[in-house]
Amino acid sequence: MAGAGGNALSWYRYIEPLARTRPVLALDPLGEPGRSVQRRTLATGAEVGGWLTDVLAAVGAERAHLAGFSAGGWTSVWAAVAQQQPGGGGRVAALTLVDPGGFAPITGRFVRWAALGAVTSMLPRMLRHRLADVVGNGVLREDGLIRLARAGGWFFRRHVLIPPAYTDAEIREVSVPVQILLADRSTLHNTQAVAARLADIAPSWRVEIVPGTGHSLPVEAPDLVAQRILTFPGQAPPATATPKHSTNNS
Repeated sequence: MAGAGGNALSWYRYIEPLARTRPVLALDPLGEPGRSVQRRTLATGAEVGGWLTDVLAAVGAERAHLAGFSAGGWTSVWAAVAQQQPGGGGRVAALTLVDPGGFAPITGRFVRWAALGAVTSMLPRMLRHRLADVVGNGVLREDGLIRLARAGGWFFRRHVLIPPAYTDAEIREVSVPVQILLADRSTLHNTQAVAARLADIAPSWRVEIVPGTGHSLPVEAPDLVAQRILTFPGQAPPATATPKHSTNNS
């Protein structure tokens, strides 16, 4: 599941490596630019998660490994919670959450980061690429995703639920294997505080802090993220890895 403002195209670097060994389904989240059509308001996390489990049922997915970034991670967790309810279907087998929302309240720091990224995305390509490290947003180097963001920002009116933070009890409701990749320089949350919270209330979850990355971790370390998805649950990946910045010259 893509993060806020994104859709299935956000995963374009992942489809080929993941599809070598398994079927891959990339979704356009409800309320975001894309082909999913929202016909009613989804007012709670449980309703959003229920929508995702309905999609899994509709396509016949029986044991899905959900991968979600930012707000998409929040949605994926709620899908895992929703399947615990009567009629939930039990279709979620594992979660990979990439710098996900929901584990701490959204702060003004993140809002400022997002606003600065939006302004910088309007600059000419060369200047935008140069400023990517300055503003801490690797998406600014991804020309295809910038075109997507511009189209979504200018012509699409988003209707989404701002992810509230989970309670400890909600986190404990997740009964499937979970791994979380946290950016060590994330603006979404205090990474160390999130890791400490999860060590206390969900000690079975695998938590990894990825060095040298910000909240745009999926485009800053795509090879690492793909490898973690492919090897979880199962063989433990290497303890450390160095992310590589990627450039899209299209």
